[in-house]
Amino acid sequence: MDPEQVIQEFIDALTQGYLGTLGAWVQVAPPRTTRLNAFNTLGDQHIMLAMFDQNGIPTGRRWDGRLEAGKALRLDLADLLSDDDLPFEGCIWAACKGDDSPSNLGIQAIDLDFVDTSRVEGHVLGTVHLMQDFFNTLGLPPWLDLISPRLMVGYDEAGAPRWTNFLGLAHHPVTSGQPARVQVRVANTDGEWLDAPEPLVVPLFGSRFVSIESLIPGLDEHLGVQGTQPAFGAINVREVTPAGQIGLCAMLKVTDNETGDFLVDHLNDRHFAKPTQKG
Repeated sequence: MDPEQVIQEFIDALTQGYLGTLGAWVQVAPPRTTRLNAFNTLGDQHIMLAMFDQNGIPTGRRWDGRLEAGKALRLDLADLLSDDDLPFEGCIWAACKGDDSPSNLGIQAIDLDFVDTSRVEGHVLGTVHLMQDFFNTLGLPPWLDLISPRLMVGYDEAGAPRWTNFLGLAHHPVTSGQPARVQVRVANTDGEWLDAPEPLVVPLFGSRFVSIESLIPGLDEHLGVQGTQPAFGAINVREVTPAGQIGLCAMLKVTDNETGDFLVDHLNDRHFAKPTQKG
């Protein structure tokens, strides 16, 4: 598929009433894969699905179809990729539009399962709900200041890291097609912040997936790790330029290095709504 055409089709869809739904990180690297699950609770919906690599290039086959009211969709994202596309790591976009106004709220139940197919069928490494409404169809401000309280650092009896924290970060257009520059910082339980030395630069429709430990040196000391007792903190990502022009989607993945399982969650906006100024 032509990358520029796919990107333009998604931008056009977002300006034509489609609701943008986004997953900041997906992985298809056999035996690991990502499966999308959806259930349509409203009226019939038209759905466009596409995966973008970390450089913002559409990868694999775009899925374009309908999901009737009361019906479910289960899709292994590996089925959209060729052998030449593997291993794949990036983000996934879903643009949804109902046939009538009452049903035009997108797919309310849509999530991702991260699976290792070499393990027993039914075992899920982690699961996460996709984030919705990234073109602010409800009149809310862009999602520019995201946070999660789930950061966790600690060591096992041998002194090796028990958990590794990863940040998945995706960029989508609000009013600008420019790359996003994003500040990453963490807070300990005393509310003291430690910033990453440099902002992350994310291209249009692109993504980043990095360990927070490598991104922010001194993380364990800042959070106050003592022996095998885990320490907790919060992570905050914020757009730094151009202000108000870029929308962000971010995901925190906390991997248990002993089992390979992980907790995964999208970050939420710290300022979901802004006060309205009356003139």
